[in-house]
Amino acid sequence: MIAMICLNTCAKWYSQSLRIAVFDIDSMVHALPEYKVVDSLVMCYEIDTIPTDYKILQQELVRLDRFFLNYRDQSHDRKFDDSIGALRQKIELSIIYWKQNSEHATNERKRRLAEPLYQKVNAAFKKIISEKHYDLILKSGSIEFGDNVDNLFIPVARKLKLASLPVSLLKIGNLYRLDSLSNEIIQY
Repeated sequence: MIAMICLNTCAKWYSQSLRIAVFDIDSMVHALPEYKVVDSLVMCYEIDTIPTDYKILQQELVRLDRFFLNYRDQSHDRKFDDSIGALRQKIELSIIYWKQNSEHATNERKRRLAEPLYQKVNAAFKKIISEKHYDLILKSGSIEFGDNVDNLFIPVARKLKLASLPVSLLKIGNLYRLDSLSNEIIQY
């Protein structure tokens, strides 16, 4: 009986002293108005550059085949035939894996364009953490319920001077504190 009382008291004390918050830097970056520019630039890259790269690879393969057939009739140099064959195989593999390579290039471009936004959100996030001294920060999808979990999206949005946040980011964490914290932030 005494052990149960001690365990219950310790659990209450620990849950009151542990400061938990919810935040996801990716979600916050995607909520920034400037991120729309990144999306637009990446879309332009996908429309303009990627299909052109695919056509260039196909044209290079056709050109290489024509060259190889013309040269083969004129010479019997085995080393040169092997090097042309290796080059042809490399281009064929580039065509076969074109989709994966283009997705990788798109993701790399998006990462480079969004890097300043990540730095901006990370700086604001670190300021909030240093001010409020949280013990544990969870990603937004990792918490289902809890009465001592704070939503860090709102203070970070204030620090970034955002006028609005998506409703999905506002409805995370303590709902009873949400109304008082989010009066200044418009939902969209």
